Amino acid sequence: MIRLASKATLLSAVALVIAGAALAGVPNATNSNINLSGGSPNILFVGGKSGAVVDVRCEKQVLVRDAALNPVANSVVTVNFSTCYAGAADIRIGDATAQSFNTTVNCGAHTISATTNASGIAVFRVVGAAKILGAADAGVGEGCATITADGVPLGSYSVATPDYNGGGAVNGSDLLFFNTALSTSPGGYRSRYNYSNSGGAGNVNGSDFLFFNGFLTGGGSVAAGVTYCP
Repeated sequence: MIRLASKATLLSAVALVIAGAALAGVPNATNSNINLSGGSPNILFVGGKSGAVVDVRCEKQVLVRDAALNPVANSVVTVNFSTCYAGAADIRIGDATAQSFNTTVNCGAHTISATTNASGIAVFRVVGAAKILGAADAGVGEGCATITADGVPLGSYSVATPDYNGGGAVNGSDLLFFNTALSTSPGGYRSRYNYSNSGGAGNVNGSDFLFFNGFLTGGGSVAAGVTYCP
């Protein structure tokens, strides 16, 4: 009996080792972090700047780990914006000519992908904008952008952008849109204006203005003529 028990214990240990080996390198949602960079919990789009996206205010870092908490290198992290395009679509992403921050764009699928480095980190700085809609338009709801790593679901983002009219640059026209949203909120969730998520869904407030003002005055969104995925 003792020998049989010892054999069973050994087989269990071997099975655990095999299972662990099988899961090594496979992204694990619980152990990963889709907001490693901190700041806004949403993914923020930025305008263009002479062919280069340099505005760190929109940077989103994603840390991919496996079940053993090991970083997963060379994992393809994909943010899918297709739901953001559906129905009363309010958000659009720049096409391949607009993106220049080590990302791959699939306009047909409305996705942007990046590959993790040796530390398991993928970095996004996405050029995008709202469509030309009235400032009071509610647009899409929360969590319209889903994120996966090698096909494994990691979570979702709401999407915000300071470029409200799709001009490619953030300027005084966008400030007018923001001020209108600020003066009429709350009154329906306005994803594109809600950078901070403070005060709950639909509440555009001073915290959101701090984010917007950074884009407006930071000089990282000054180039017009950005082209977008249809």
